[in-house]
Amino acid sequence: MLSCLLAAASTCRAAGDTAAAAPESSAVDVAHDVLSDSVNAAARWFDAFFDDPRVEQEAAYSRVKLSGGALLEAGERARFKGRVNARITLPRTRRRLKLIISRDDADRPLQEQDIRDTTFAASQEATAGLQYSVKATSGTDFSWRLGARLGGDRELFTGPRYRKTLEFDPWLARFTESLFWGTRRGWQSRTRVDFDRVFADPFFFRWTTEAGWREDQAGVRIDSDFQFSQRLDRKRALIYEATNRFVTSPRHRLEETGLRLRYRQQIWRRWLFFEAAPRLVFRNDDDFRPTPGLRLELQMIIGGPGHGLRRPEPQTQSRGWRKVS
Repeated sequence: MLSCLLAAASTCRAAGDTAAAAPESSAVDVAHDVLSDSVNAAARWFDAFFDDPRVEQEAAYSRVKLSGGALLEAGERARFKGRVNARITLPRTRRRLKLIISRDDADRPLQEQDIRDTTFAASQEATAGLQYSVKATSGTDFSWRLGARLGGDRELFTGPRYRKTLEFDPWLARFTESLFWGTRRGWQSRTRVDFDRVFADPFFFRWTTEAGWREDQAGVRIDSDFQFSQRLDRKRALIYEATNRFVTSPRHRLEETGLRLRYRQQIWRRWLFFEAAPRLVFRNDDDFRPTPGLRLELQMIIGGPGHGLRRPEPQTQSRGWRKVS
């Protein structure tokens, strides 16, 4: 009988200790979840509002983006360009198969598109193809693309794209690898790593490092981009950006560095955006002399959550950040 009482007391004491420890563990888990949700929500909001290329590549809905803009740069003639990018989810494929038609060179890194814009006025290649989503979750995205580039450098291309998101409180890390093989250019690889962090509402920080390699070109180009974003209100936001571009051939060197301010505003309708981006660029081939410039752009987005023909999807709040699905 005594042994039974001792055993029962021991069991009760152990249960009490476990119950006492549970609130501490739960509090830690809740704090972790809140912080993770805050960073995720901020990243989703800015990526969606500034129409980051990753939104287009991983979106499970149909959307069409039409844009036109002008680039003004000291010592150069004004350049104008129109772009179109359409991603149509095919029916009866469980939103896994998309038809892609683009006049915008979406394979170029964001830094190369916006800082230098060496081909801003040129007629860029049109691409058409299919993209199949093998796996798509909040932490992992794996897809395969098959398509063709049209125009002067015609070729067929195919390859996978993989994205993995990891949480390192208070940071959120995202690794993306894109591998393509083309009948004309051979193998191409783009490796990108993003580190995201929320400092205080409404400020958001992102550090991006991207390496690009092509079989038909010597060396590797490495871009390092620092973005400090600020949401002004529901329809306006700013990005303060510093970008550096390095090359490894014909020798290791800093090719270009730049400072830029991106102001983006939703105007008239929720599917129409205006963006102004003044910048100051320092280039190696110009002895790093400062070159001021200004990019103006108007975008219309048809489709997608909260834009165009579709009604906005339900939204939740997380530390003042609006989650965008």
